Amino acid sequence: MIWRGEPPNKPGWIGPQRVIIQDGQHTWTTQCAKLFRSAPEHVRPVLAQEMPDCPETWPDNLTELGR
Repeated sequence: MIWRGEPPNKPGWIGPQRVIIQDGQHTWTTQCAKLFRSAPEHVRPVLAQEMPDCPETWPDNLTELGR
């Protein structure tokens, strides 16, 4: 999950996200074919209650989820 709080968006956690890469300054994630850059302190793991219908493991090729 990533935190978004800047106007005009409604502040809150959005996700679930998939982490693409992390470096010291940024965490790059993706959701619904959109790429997000966040500060590491604005990223947290997804709680089980937030994604009850999601698979336990994600396929390497995310297009398999759409089938």
